[in-house]
Amino acid sequence: MSPSRKLLAITNLIDGVDWYSVEDQDFRCTTEYELGNNYMIDVAFLDETTVITGSGHGRLIIANHMEKHVHVMKIDKAGGEISMR
Repeated sequence: MSPSRKLLAITNLIDGVDWYSVEDQDFRCTTEYELGNNYMIDVAFLDETTVITGSGHGRLIIANHMEKHVHVMKIDKAGGEISMR
């Protein structure tokens, strides 16, 4: 849940993060990305409209409610960054 408790974000186990308005009790949108395997993955808010989550491919996903694209960061086993898009 967002810091203001106005937005809820969850991974939908299919194609990305689903966003909901808590005030309106309504689905807002999906920010799509490749989830990989069908795992339940935590979502944490970084600010009011941005979350960080993961994927079944071992990637960190940064998604924003206001944007359709995501930032994807792949981390190697030693913890060093390999790539970000």
